[in-house]
Amino acid sequence: MEKINVINKKKVMVCLIALFLIIFLIVSIIVFPKEEKNGLNAVVLGENVKLYSAPEENDKKIRKNISKNSEVKILDVVFENNKEWYLVNIEGYKGYILSQNVDYYGKDTADKIIVADFSEHNFKDTFSSVNDVEAFLLKYNISYVYIRAGGRGYGEKGNFYTDKKYKEFKKACEYLGIKYGYYFLDEALNNKEITEEVEFINDFMKKNKTNLSVLPIALDVEPHDGKGRCDKVWDTRSEQVSKLIKKLESADYEVILYSNANTCNTYMSSLKTKFWLAYYPLESFVPDYWYDKTNQPGASNTQMIKNMVGWQFTENGVKHVIKEGIDLSIFKKDFLNK
Repeated sequence: MEKINVINKKKVMVCLIALFLIIFLIVSIIVFPKEEKNGLNAVVLGENVKLYSAPEENDKKIRKNISKNSEVKILDVVFENNKEWYLVNIEGYKGYILSQNVDYYGKDTADKIIVADFSEHNFKDTFSSVNDVEAFLLKYNISYVYIRAGGRGYGEKGNFYTDKKYKEFKKACEYLGIKYGYYFLDEALNNKEITEEVEFINDFMKKNKTNLSVLPIALDVEPHDGKGRCDKVWDTRSEQVSKLIKKLESADYEVILYSNANTCNTYMSSLKTKFWLAYYPLESFVPDYWYDKTNQPGASNTQMIKNMVGWQFTENGVKHVIKEGIDLSIFKKDFLNK
């Protein structure tokens, strides 16, 4: 009888321990929620900054006070009652902070920089003058600029064209002293057309080279929804692009390849060149993580990621952060020195 009681006591103890572990797990999930993988690292600037449960300045909605220099992660930007708020995560607590109390993305210490790329379409949709371009570059402290020079049209004839507004963008960069470069659209089908494109690029660069136009030439190689002259030859496209890159390098030009990340992953990741890849996660902040931290198929392509120097993360600005509908990228800070 005494032996049976000992066994029962052991069973009760096991059950109590199991129950305690379950309760602890539930409490941990509620009180210490898993921190979001993606977010913008930031630092609280003021003393005893209030963290609110809602974007309202109300004592009843204060969750806690945050000390100066505390690290937080910005999850979103919210505008409420004509004030800008950040939704943040700090030490497992989610809440809202007035944006003036937080600073982020230090240009001098970040290992990645913001790059904007422009074409004549931006004058139609965003800018009305060179002064507007200059104001934009200054406002957001853009580090480098890529300007569409032109290229071969993707229509059947494949005629060459020059961007109608490239001189305005060039003028803005020259005035402000911002380093910039040019990108060209490639649609060459054969060796003859490759030679023509090299001649077109060389002629353009001779006429427009300055002390500030130091960024590598970017070749824009991408599909056009089945309407492009090269859209039917993607299985062999990399061979033609490789020849074009080699010819340009033989002419003493440094080259990088711009393309959609999925397209590059499928067809061109084996090319021996630097990659500038486009993938838009539609976030409301400038990413502080790199493309390989996304869940895209190409993110696990180690060869492509190794040669990746730039990530175009939006074609429409960054919600409330950069309202202008501009193509923006983050580049590795030292990509010019590699």
